[in-house]
Amino acid sequence: SIFIMTRPDAISIPVPGTLEEILRRATDVNVKLMLPDRRLPDINDGCSAPVRLFLERKTRLFTSPAMEFVLSGGPEPGYKSVALPYSGLCVFRSGWDEDAVYGLLDSAPPGHMHQHEDKLSFIAANGKDRFLTEGGCYAYDHSPMHDYILSSYSHNVLFVDGMGQNRRKGYSWDEDDIGKESGLVWGFSDVADYAAGSYDGPYGDDEAHPAAWTRFVYFLKDLEGFSKPCFLIADRVRSLDGKEHSYEFQWLIDSIRMSIADGKATYEGGSLSFSKGGRLSVLRGQEDPVRGFVSTGINVGDYKEVDALSYTVNAENVRVVTLLSFEEDPPTVAASGRLDAEEVIILKGEKRMMLLESAIRSWCEPYKAEEPC
Repeated sequence: SIFIMTRPDAISIPVPGTLEEILRRATDVNVKLMLPDRRLPDINDGCSAPVRLFLERKTRLFTSPAMEFVLSGGPEPGYKSVALPYSGLCVFRSGWDEDAVYGLLDSAPPGHMHQHEDKLSFIAANGKDRFLTEGGCYAYDHSPMHDYILSSYSHNVLFVDGMGQNRRKGYSWDEDDIGKESGLVWGFSDVADYAAGSYDGPYGDDEAHPAAWTRFVYFLKDLEGFSKPCFLIADRVRSLDGKEHSYEFQWLIDSIRMSIADGKATYEGGSLSFSKGGRLSVLRGQEDPVRGFVSTGINVGDYKEVDALSYTVNAENVRVVTLLSFEEDPPTVAASGRLDAEEVIILKGEKRMMLLESAIRSWCEPYKAEEPC
């Protein structure tokens, strides 16, 4: 498309009048997804390149306020958090500065190519520190590491009875899929944002359907006693066969581990606290099967070890609440495991706060994107 715009004399077909606007919108998505360090998140088969590189090459064709913000210090975009209803991505951010708190929920459909088994994966950064990470993009070889990168085991998702998602095996592309919204639900406000998605697709090699999973991510920006915004993640899993299952929630953490005890994992720069009823475990750099690695580049051998933290519950139906915070004095979360429960209790020092999930959602006005993306 860029070749057509820059060399319209090379072909006899007139350039459509809407082409430039489509490319501008596509270019601005780079800014919408941008991390506080002004690089792209390394999700799916993307790359963690500086956003500036993708914008500079377009300036001979067009510009936009978002591009000018990144390239020349123009005014900040008129939004912070943003949802992409067709792509199924929701980005949470406290601001546009390099110290901002950032999160991304991936509730995307499988897509045509470059499919990862990552529905409802969530990553987060505290400024330039990428705390919750995922596998990223790796060399296109036939190695166990490449298979791992594509699988659920390199993402922050739910495993059922040890099985990851398996949408790729039976998936076929339909051209009409490109025009369908993802089913992402969200709402934003000055004090809190939230987004939610669901997965009831196949698990494992046999494409079993043992459970349906819904994930709500709440971005709490103004909690009393907190120095920074935090994330509250509420996962609900319902058995589809009436049987008890092992539900394992994995979090890949790119930070130095300090301690793991009493339902809380504390790392340098952040912590995860879990509602009671499950068990915490961690592994790192496991080679058979591959677990606890992330890619550091697209060449063979470009990877490093990270913690794969797991919180596992045996139940038929369950609600698990996780609190991700970046406080020096890590808080603790408590919550009922009933599917219909709404209460969440956060303990920080001597302070005890009770929140209702439904109340948080009521604070947020449903947001509608001005442009489909």
